[in-house]
This record gives sequence, C-alpha cells and structure tokens, in this order.
Amino acid sequence: MRTLFALIVVSVLIGAVWLSTRYADRVHCRMMLNKATRDFLRDEKAKAIDDAIELLDRHPGYRPALDAAVAWLTSGKQFARALEVASAYVSDSLPAQTRYHVAVCAHEVGDESEATRLFRTMAGSTDLGRDIPSELVRAYLAVSQGNLDSARTTLEATGDRFDGNILYHSLYGRVCYARGDVARAAEQLGRAVELGEANPRTFLCLVNCLAMQGDLPGAQRLLDSLEASGIDAYSQASGEMASWLTRLKGRTYVSPDEYSEHRNQALRLHLANVCIDVHKNQIGKAIEALESLSREFPDAIGIATYQGLLHERLQRRDKALQLYRSEADRLFLAAYKLIMLDPASNATSESAILGRFLKSDATVFEARLMNPTAGRPADRGWVLLGKGEFSRPFVVHSTGRYSISLIARGSPAIGIWPIVNISIDDQPVAQQYINSPVWNLFEMSRVLLSGTHTIRLAFVNDDVAPGPSGGDRSFCLDRVIIKPVSN
Repeated sequence: MRTLFALIVVSVLIGAVWLSTRYADRVHCRMMLNKATRDFLRDEKAKAIDDAIELLDRHPGYRPALDAAVAWLTSGKQFARALEVASAYVSDSLPAQTRYHVAVCAHEVGDESEATRLFRTMAGSTDLGRDIPSELVRAYLAVSQGNLDSARTTLEATGDRFDGNILYHSLYGRVCYARGDVARAAEQLGRAVELGEANPRTFLCLVNCLAMQGDLPGAQRLLDSLEASGIDAYSQASGEMASWLTRLKGRTYVSPDEYSEHRNQALRLHLANVCIDVHKNQIGKAIEALESLSREFPDAIGIATYQGLLHERLQRRDKALQLYRSEADRLFLAAYKLIMLDPASNATSESAILGRFLKSDATVFEARLMNPTAGRPADRGWVLLGKGEFSRPFVVHSTGRYSISLIARGSPAIGIWPIVNISIDDQPVAQQYINSPVWNLFEMSRVLLSGTHTIRLAFVNDDVAPGPSGGDRSFCLDRVIIKPVSN
C-alpha cells in the first residue's frame, strides 16, 4: 500500500512539473511575441519578423507566432518568404486569417492555382471574421471560373473600401482588361504595381494595356523596371509573348493588326502544347489548359469543340454536349455576322439563319420593336447616342433557366465602353460592357418562372469627350434572343 501511495505521489509531482513547464513555456512565448509585436508597431519590422521566426524555431507548434510572421511578411511584400515560413513550420490546417495571407502570397508569386485552392477552402468557411475581405475571395474565385461579369459586379459594389489593397487593384484591373476596358485596366493595374504588386501576369497585362493605348515609352519603362527589380515576367510568358515584349523595346508604334497577329501566334503555340499533352495521354492537364485558353480567348472558334472531344474520351458526355452547344452558339454568331456584313443580305436570309439556330420556344425581338425611349434607327438595329432604354414584355411557357443574348455593338469614349444594365421585372440580371465596335453576341442566363415578364435594357454611361482621343460613347442594339438553356 505504501508503495502504491508513493507511486501516486511521484506521478502527481511529475505531472505538476510537466504542467508548470508547459505553462511557463506558453507564458514565455506570449511575452516574446508581445515584445515582437511592440517592435513591429514601432516600425522595427525587420527585427519583429526575425524575432517571430526565431520564436517559431524554438517552439514550432506555437501558432500565434506563425500567424504574426506570415501577416507581417505579407504586409512587407515579402511574399516568397511568407510562403516558405507557412510551409516550414505547420503542416495541419491554418486559421482563416493566415490562410488568406498565404493565398495572397501565392497569387503574388504567380502560383494562381494554389491561391485559387486556398481561397476555395475559405469560400464556405464561417470563421472568416471582419478582417478578411470576403468580397475579394468571391471575386478571385469568380475570375478563376471565367465569370468576369460576376467578379466585376462584386468588386464595383465595394466602392473605395479596398482602395490601397494590392489584390483588389490587381483583380479589378485584370477583369477590366479582359472586358476590353483598357483605360480603366491600365489605371487599376498601374495602382497595383505602385503598391508593390509582384504577380508577373499583372505586369504583362499592364504592358499590353500601355501598348494598346499607344504608350510605347511607358511600356518600355515598365519592362526596364521589371528587369531592374528581378521580377521574371519573361519566364511567365511562353514563346511568342516573350518575343512580343522584346519587340516593344525601342518601338514608337504597334498597329492593331500586329497586336492581333501576336495573339493568334500565342494561341497557336498554346494549342500546340495542348496537343503534346494529349499525345502523352495527359488528358486532365490538356483540359485545364484549354479551359484557361477559353477564358483568355473567349471568341476563338474550335477550343470548345476540342474540350468536348477530350471530355468524351473521359466518358463525360453531358459536359461534352454542353461544350458542343456553346461552340454551336459561336458558329451561329459567325454565320450571323456574315449575313449582316453581306450587302446582298435581306430579311429572308436573316430569318433562315435564325431559324436554323433557334428552337420554336425561343423569343426574338428586334430593337425597333422594343419601345426605345431615345435614339434613332441605324442602318441595322437601333442606336442610342445618349442615355435611354429598350423594354418589351415576353412570355415564359415553362419554368427553367433561360439564356438572354444581345446582338449589339458599341463605341467607347476615353477608352470606356458602353454599360448596359439588363433587368427582368425590374430585378437586375447583369451589367454588360458592350466592348465591341462590330456586331457581337453578349450572353447571360437566369432562372425564369412561367408567366409574363418584362425585359429592360438601360444604357447608363453616356459620355462625349473632346479631342482625337475622346469619342462619343453610344450603344447600338440589333436584337434580343431569349431561349431555354438545354440541360
């Protein structure tokens, strides 16, 4: 009995010593981190970061030190070092705030796949807190999925709340660039670069914006600064893109035809790489590459068909069918453009091509029959030279998802294209940038209940700017097509 009692006493003493040691360690860690935090707030940031990392070296499992080190490195634009610290010390799941910082760092070093993965894990999280900009998380994921309209709507709804946030300006600039709003893209991307942007693709977009605006000296200065800073934008640009950037140096002008040819060469190069992936039986990698190309070249004919063929090889017939239908829409638009450009075309030929494309339950409205509130008839369609609206009631026979397509064109002023707000029954559907000087198809979708509805299109950003670089912003609508989306 005495022996048992002695063992119990010894065990209790050992446990007490262990607990006191653990408690002392926690107190010591907290004191060290508090000291580092005070140094950081006194603007002794390098010392604070070194102390936090030293604390991690001694106590690898002390999570608050990791959170502080990653946050401080991110704020100091030391993105690669922040990623190194995050991966070296903790292997299990990170808290939401640190995960956000790591995702931003992954984006900045150009690893956008990892950034997307991390943001996706945060999208459904309930512990984001007020310090994490959930709008930027949603916008980033929307961009990664090619949903540029949704991303732009989300970003513009934030107002100036994120002014000064690198990720905000980078995302907003890229979305504007993809939607053809070159002037605003250059403004936002330039702001991101001023704030310390490091993502090579952002720099490439800004270089292209400057070139498209005719600011070749500005593009050259940016390239020179890239070389001086060590940001390897050239390695991020395959083949033709690299030679395009090189050719900018010392130039005073790049013609639209030359820029178009550069993009065509880049597309051919990417497709050749996809063919190599397929030959190696790396079908998944080829599909991912094609999805990326479809976002970068949304009007290219053939990419969706190639995607469909690869999905068929993987027995994904529903996905293949969806892609084939989207390709059919592009082919219809190409045929319709030929009809519109043909001087000998007439109402009969237009009706014939529409009849082959549309189902019997589709609804087609010509612009002149949509009660325009302003403007005048054009050679084709109806042009709004100032603010105005089109509206028309229509009937939905069965509840489901419907595509709403505008065949339209626009003219910009000071580099900004017309904005058209589309609503049904006064409920917003989309805000569409009509960023094409020739007839083009602008498509969105919405679930509609059976019954009578009213569609309304409002041109909201009329402007006239003097001078040769100004312009008169206008919106020209040919017709609206509402048709069921096939499952």
